[in-house]
Amino acid sequence: MSRAITIFLISSLIWVQTPIGQLLKIYTLVEHYYEHKSENKDLSILGFLSMHYAHDTDDHPGHDRDMQLPFKQCSTVSFVISFFEHNGFQLPQKIMYAAVTKSLSRYTSPFHAAEALSKIWQPPRAC
Repeated sequence: MSRAITIFLISSLIWVQTPIGQLLKIYTLVEHYYEHKSENKDLSILGFLSMHYAHDTDDHPGHDRDMQLPFKQCSTVSFVISFFEHNGFQLPQKIMYAAVTKSLSRYTSPFHAAEALSKIWQPPRAC
């Protein structure tokens, strides 16, 4: 059952997203070519395609018939499927901040004891 549903979904996606549906109009293209061929015996298939796709105008009487040919009308239908995986992400309830142990100031004072101990001119110590 799931295989049939999968094939149906993929087929409908291909049908809507790609111009596959235009290929069903190939019979109309061949039929219209033979209509022109009966009027003009010297018309080649390339001349026919050039006449209808490269140099087509809207003011000739057979324009409605020409618009039935494949790839003559743009279809703006789109079908989008999106899948989102639920990963169960949750924000933490309590936010922890790291304690600052170092001074953020770049200023150093000569009167602090920690800085005075590191000076080279210290009195000698008795052990």
